[in-house]
Parts: sequence; structure tokens; C-alpha cells
Amino acid sequence: MKNIKSKIMLIMAIVVILGVVILASENKILTSAIIVGILVAIFALFKLGKYLFSAYFRSTKQSYFKVLFNKEASLRYSTFKVFNKKLNGVKKVVCDVYMPKVDGTVSRADMVLVNETGIYVIDIKPYRGRVAGAEQGKEWTYTKGGKTENIPNPLIWNKLQMKWLKSYISEFPHTYYFSYVVYSNGCNIKGITFKTYEGTVATRRMLPKEVMRNAAKVGTSLALSEIDVALEKIKALTSADFAANISDVQGIQETIFYEMKKEVNEYDYKNPDLE
Repeated sequence: MKNIKSKIMLIMAIVVILGVVILASENKILTSAIIVGILVAIFALFKLGKYLFSAYFRSTKQSYFKVLFNKEASLRYSTFKVFNKKLNGVKKVVCDVYMPKVDGTVSRADMVLVNETGIYVIDIKPYRGRVAGAEQGKEWTYTKGGKTENIPNPLIWNKLQMKWLKSYISEFPHTYYFSYVVYSNGCNIKGITFKTYEGTVATRRMLPKEVMRNAAKVGTSLALSEIDVALEKIKALTSADFAANISDVQGIQETIFYEMKKEVNEYDYKNPDLE
């Protein structure tokens, strides 16, 4: 609260000073334009500097301009900021993580975040419109502009990626794994209320509450040295060719969309401590 009050007082002081400068100027319009230009430039440099010093940039090296003008990249960054703020300890993130499928192709996870609480597999959906579906339904519906189409159930697919990653990072079998599907604030997902440790679906606005709720149920499950080991293994998966050639871990079963009952029964991921 004190920090907020200090910022408000600083802003008010700046406004007063700038007002005095403008009133004392002979050409008020020109002075106002110059001051506005300077403030915009300072604000832009501040945002750029904040991004360049962020844990997200250190991990991904992604261009700030891509984050500004690409919807998916922007949602990735804002999603990471939530996890960065709500989770304690070190946060490391890897984008575009590839995992092999049984047909020889690869599946891509948008983000994988590693923290002392566990490993988070995050699917980013910069949709606008309405999404509806059941937790174990093989397809959901996406409606935008009066048009409706069927889309694969992202929740179950993300769970399968999470399951595969747990088999791949076999050094830490007791580490907690979390699956998140995050939609943009412009998407209506009111009919979807899956909020468990196995899978959470939320908009960016809903996300802080969900991250805090899940994190509160777990303690430390990865030491700093273990985070580094897990991170290096995940970074190797940013190469689609490397992922496609992994043979010691069975690939992801795409039959989830066609043999739902069989796959759900086979999917035996449990964290007893979170029951």
C-alpha cells in the first residue's frame, strides 16, 4: 500500500511540474506536444527495459516487438508474468517444446515452466469468441462471428503432453506436474470449469487465482540444481528433429480423439498429496 501511495504522489508531482512548465511557456501547444512526446518515449523505453531485464526474455530471447504485435506471443508473455508473480523461487520458461507422437510426427507445447513447485505445461489460446466443451469430450466447439467449428479438446491433449514429459524427465518421478490451457480475455469460456491439479482452463484474467490455488496445495518438489537438470532436458526438445528421434520414451498417443474411453482409463496420473 505504501508503494502505491508513493507512486501516486510521484505522478501527481510530475503532473504539477509539467502543468507549471506549460503555463509558463509562450507557445503552449508546441510545449505540450514536446512534453507528450518525451513522456511517450520514456514510457516506451521503460517498458522495453523492463522486458529486457525480465526472466521471460532471459529464458526465451524473444523479440520485444514480437511480444507487442503478435497475439500469441503477447499472451505467452502476460501468462508468464502471472506465474512469475504468483510462484515463489526461480522460474524458468521454455517456449515451443516438441514431443514425439506415435505416428512419427511431433506435438508442440506452447510453454513449459519449471519452478520449485513443479513443472507446468501451458497451452496458449489467443482466441476471441466462445469456447464450449466437456472435460472428456473428444472435441469442443469454437464460435466466432456467427460461425461454429469443432476443435480438438485442448485439455486432454495438454494432459497427454504433461504425461509424456513426466516419462521423459525420469530423474524426478515425484515432481508435481500441472496442465494449464490459457485463453485470452476476449474469449468466453464460462461454460468450462475444469480447475484441478490435472488440468486447469482459464482466461488470462482468471489465471492469477487459479495459479495461487494450485500452488498453495504443494510445497517444494524441485531443488535449484534439479530445476537446472530438468530445464536442460526440456531445452533439448526445442528441436523438432531431436524430439522426433526419441525412441526410449513411448510417443504420445493420438488415438485419444478416437478411443477416448480407452485412453482416459490408461491415463493414470495421480498426485495423492493433492487429493
